[in-house]
Amino acid sequence: MSIIEDIQLYLSNANVVIVDIDNTILRNGIYPIKKMIDYVNELSKQNKIYIKGRPEKDRKDTVEALKKAGVKYNRLMMNNIGNSPKDQNESKKKHAESIKENVLFAIDDNPKMRNAYKEAGIKTKSPKK
Repeated sequence: MSIIEDIQLYLSNANVVIVDIDNTILRNGIYPIKKMIDYVNELSKQNKIYIKGRPEKDRKDTVEALKKAGVKYNRLMMNNIGNSPKDQNESKKKHAESIKENVLFAIDDNPKMRNAYKEAGIKTKSPKK
């Protein structure tokens, strides 16, 4: 088995952790929250990291900000429903329900967003704890 096949097998068996962007791993859109990024990067050693948040139109800037902050992730899931808090809530819930892998938990700073994950049957954590 090649190294690539080993990695693909590992990733196919890995669990998923969903991580919010704003005020969870980046403050004010671009400033890294080091403690959380270190935590997420540690989680990435044994799990897939799915980053969730922000409108689709902000994908390029988001990718650049995550790269600059040193965030390790496997998938970036953008909001394609709308920009209101209700739209974000619905987008996060729909994305969570669409994930076929085992989701360990979601990290989000917003209690309403955490409730959306809970409604989808996913455990949540606040980045402040």
